[in-house]
Amino acid sequence: MGGNKTDQDGNPYCNTFVKRAEPIPKSCYMTNERKKLSSDFEKLTILPFQKEEISFEVKEANSDLEWEYEIKSRDIDFSLHFRGETLETVELIPKQRTETCYETEKGLLKCEKAGTYTLVLDNSHSWLFTKEVYFRAAIKPPTDARSEQWL
Repeated sequence: MGGNKTDQDGNPYCNTFVKRAEPIPKSCYMTNERKKLSSDFEKLTILPFQKEEISFEVKEANSDLEWEYEIKSRDIDFSLHFRGETLETVELIPKQRTETCYETEKGLLKCEKAGTYTLVLDNSHSWLFTKEVYFRAAIKPPTDARSEQWL
């Protein structure tokens, strides 16, 4: 491994603290089991070369927009856009490829301005595969962050 560290007895293989060729404990194994999503997720089927846009009208500034999604297999592009009074669209989260193979993708954004926020799930990069996405989102008003309504 490099360096000149040795055991207390001068052994350069450091057998007293480096364990070689021992079985890996089963607690470290990755599993193919996926957790079951709760029933309040909405199922979206997004065809190849298509995208799904989910828009939310935020009426109060400083509200929180929270989202969560999982793809049954493969990956999808995700982005977030904002359109305010000027009707000009601003990309808040640029398009990024996500794969939710082991964990649900979650996000939270403080909506500093009132307007329309659009979550985009984009499958236009795929030529062959339809994507099955389980999705939910909630807008939390700034006055009562504890009450939420999943959409």
